[in-house]
Amino acid sequence: MRTPPSTSAPTRPYVRMRSQSATDPSQTGSTPLRPEDLVGVVADGPATLLEGRYRLIDLLGEGGMSAVYGAYDTLLERPVALKMLHVNQNVPHDVLVREARVLAAVRHPNVVAVHAFHEANDPPFLVMDHIDGTSLDVLAREKRPTLHEALGYLRQIADGLDAIHAVGLVHGDIKPSNVLVDRSGRLFVIDVGLVPMLERASSQEAFGIGTPAYMAPERALGAVVARAMGPRSDVYSFAVLAFELLTGTRPLEAAPPPRDGATPRVALPPSVPSEVSELARVFDEPFERALSRTALARPASAGAFVDALERAALAVDARGRALGILVVDDEPSARTLLTVVLGSRLRGVEIETVNRGAAALEAIARRAPSVMIVDLQMPGIAGAELVRAALAIAPGLRIIVCTGHGSGPEWRELKEFGVRHFFVKPVETDDLVRAIRELVDGTPKRDPRRLPV
Repeated sequence: MRTPPSTSAPTRPYVRMRSQSATDPSQTGSTPLRPEDLVGVVADGPATLLEGRYRLIDLLGEGGMSAVYGAYDTLLERPVALKMLHVNQNVPHDVLVREARVLAAVRHPNVVAVHAFHEANDPPFLVMDHIDGTSLDVLAREKRPTLHEALGYLRQIADGLDAIHAVGLVHGDIKPSNVLVDRSGRLFVIDVGLVPMLERASSQEAFGIGTPAYMAPERALGAVVARAMGPRSDVYSFAVLAFELLTGTRPLEAAPPPRDGATPRVALPPSVPSEVSELARVFDEPFERALSRTALARPASAGAFVDALERAALAVDARGRALGILVVDDEPSARTLLTVVLGSRLRGVEIETVNRGAAALEAIARRAPSVMIVDLQMPGIAGAELVRAALAIAPGLRIIVCTGHGSGPEWRELKEFGVRHFFVKPVETDDLVRAIRELVDGTPKRDPRRLPV
């Protein structure tokens, strides 16, 4: 959990309520100290340490069931975070212990770690990791992530969320403020519910908890949902987070309001990314599935949803716009083969084919493609002459030469124009697709799971 970045003991000790002594409340008959009574009050004695070792520093966040405090472990001399149930939460002791054990079993690099559970304290609390970083919502407001960065963030969140589901937990409140990013670019899912609401609460209690803007329809409308469907409710919330990260808005905020004024907005079909941003339509289908009002229609896991987004990203440029590929070749079989192969490997890509250099220049003038794949040996304008003319129309055009013939002097001249990818027919499909991705992304593809902040 996030705490102040200092790793030394706090310079201000925080202690007792101003209205109470530092002695044991049980001996004086007074009310036990509450966590909020300890924060921000300077004092001088060991009685102010929770469980004799944890010194509270500040309140980091608060939800309907619990609050998270920044603290300092005076025994191990390190900053930690303490998650405490609110004093009005009447949760049976055995349930708390069982669920604390389940939480501690979630060991994953993208989930904040649980180190201890102190049940004797009133209220009981978890001791969790200190994360030196910021929340994803703050990070995204300060600098909108690129598509590549956003997909890397989403993959890490999905990995953590799937690890939570694997031990039988449901997060219940996935949103950008419940994801922390440390200074190395590693993401952590935080604020996992101390008690899975799906198991112990009534439908009204269980499904009223969470953040409305990210809540799945079945939870927002108070429907009774089988425990097995809990992860799919998290997938919906995660899809809302992903939509916001990629487009800057949430899907239901962008949707038109209900005409009758009475239908809950969450019951309406959400927008798709292409309606509210420049993202290509190839992203619409993964979001339509993940944001389905029917839980069973959604992907079974957060990872499966990100898999679909990553497949869609193969067919777009660095800004998420649909790739346009112009194939210039006078051989019908070559044009057909490239159309079929690239269409299957880069789903959603827009492919246009022409058989003459003059037709290629007309197509570029009409709408410049992302990439031109060109044969050098064609009737009429061709080779270096065609490349020179194409770049005069679209200076940023990326070019791949795919030909059965070519001379050294001609290839050297093309390199002077910035052409870096040359293939002799027959070309390996993987090599061609890789070249397209490198040209469009600007750099060779990197592992998106670790990105600098």
